[in-house]
Amino acid sequence: MLDRRIHLRNPTAEFYSPAVLKGYRLDFNLYVPSWRGAAATIVTDPGSSVWGAVWIIERKQMYRLDEQEGVHLRWYIPINVTVTTPQGRDLIARTYRESILLPKLSEGETLPPARRPSNTYLQVMILGAYEAGLPPQYIGYLHTFPTNGRIADSHIRNKLGYPFNVSDLISLFNSSAGTNSKDVLYETEKWVSDESLFPHTNGAPGQILQAIQNSQIALVDNAPKGTQLKLLLLLEGKQKLYFKPKRYELDNVIKGKIYAGYDRHNSEVFAYYLAMVLNFKWIAPSVIRKIHIDKDIVPKATLALNKTMVKNESGSTCIYGKCFYCKRNETVCPDQNGEIEGAAILYLDRQFKIHKSPWRRSYTTRKMEWEEDNNFCKKVIGTLSLKRILNLIDVAVFDFLIQNGDRHRYEVYKDQIVLLDNGKGLGNPTVDELDILAPLYQCCMLSSKTWQNLELLSGGSLSETIELLAGYQGNKLATEEHFKAVDRRLMKIYATVQYCIGKYGSTKVLKKN
Repeated sequence: MLDRRIHLRNPTAEFYSPAVLKGYRLDFNLYVPSWRGAAATIVTDPGSSVWGAVWIIERKQMYRLDEQEGVHLRWYIPINVTVTTPQGRDLIARTYRESILLPKLSEGETLPPARRPSNTYLQVMILGAYEAGLPPQYIGYLHTFPTNGRIADSHIRNKLGYPFNVSDLISLFNSSAGTNSKDVLYETEKWVSDESLFPHTNGAPGQILQAIQNSQIALVDNAPKGTQLKLLLLLEGKQKLYFKPKRYELDNVIKGKIYAGYDRHNSEVFAYYLAMVLNFKWIAPSVIRKIHIDKDIVPKATLALNKTMVKNESGSTCIYGKCFYCKRNETVCPDQNGEIEGAAILYLDRQFKIHKSPWRRSYTTRKMEWEEDNNFCKKVIGTLSLKRILNLIDVAVFDFLIQNGDRHRYEVYKDQIVLLDNGKGLGNPTVDELDILAPLYQCCMLSSKTWQNLELLSGGSLSETIELLAGYQGNKLATEEHFKAVDRRLMKIYATVQYCIGKYGSTKVLKKN
């Protein structure tokens, strides 16, 4: 049981040890309205085992635990069982089982929807398992239980502080401008730190995004570098933004290769929030912005940009821009309100070192070495520092969640990889291209700090947190299918890490950087 949950009603309880209960299995059945899903129980089952945590509670406080488990309502029945610690010590412990005995599911049968726990409930169980030090294989087993996709009532979430890593983030993004937009961006431009690319305290992220979203535009030009159409916006305070225009509706599904199609503007913004939730602070702030073709672009366009503008059949001014793949017949046009939506990305006026990714693709039918050699990481270890390899694995985890398979090179600033060009994510919510995770499963190592952050995001709270934070700027970033896909991919990351831990042990897999 999660520390903070047991201490809600039993503040003097003390954790003693993880332990295994043999001859029982874990199951779910009783629907609890406040949790908005089924609660866990144990059922006698020879040959099965249930792992849990042993807590020491004063006898005079036991009634509180009975109340919490609904003994007076006959929801649960207290029983005494013999459990065994990892050191082989047998203990008599008090536990609870539902009053209804459940038949075992047949092989291949999934938990019925009516008996599934909520996202919140399962996450509390999993976090409690991590906290108690249960075996990695058993924690991996907990991750296999399906949920009903719901979250608990607000009073339970508030007591537990759920989603568990979001309270600090809310204070960063749910902030009024407070400071003049020009001042915010000027301070950001001059920011110097070895911990982050931009300020991340005192509401700075929210203020930066508001400044990017609302500052007046002084000049608009082509941004010719790269393969995709984007504009360079010069603000009145002399700061610069990249503007990647919208090419697809949110529900458009990109078929074909993982790197197919135009860049997705919403992927750039989604990537920024994802990085913040993962505590990856080396990424440019990005937010959805709409700019008016006749008010913000045409009267402020450079001569070079004007040359890449054409009229469409309805008489609207459209832009094809200047880039490697830009074509006159592939334009971006305003909507019926005369606006072009896009991702506004703070321009990084920094000197980056550019490196080829060891796990880059050939973009042809030719296989790269890493695609054919599962021991490829041994060669990488011989050429790169542990810090850089862990950084590349972090990037792989990040890219896998959004399915960005187009990171053929990476930029480094102050010995940290900067997450640039994230527009190839969110293409197809039904696809999980596992080879994006090759750095993780070939090296079988991960920063312990990254793993701690990932542990907090199970049970649907990853997508919930991104959706919550983006809402403060009024951004809808993806369809429900994409949000579910991100949570599904997180489960595959868990499974990969658990596989590595089971094979090599946690001390060899989880590295302190």
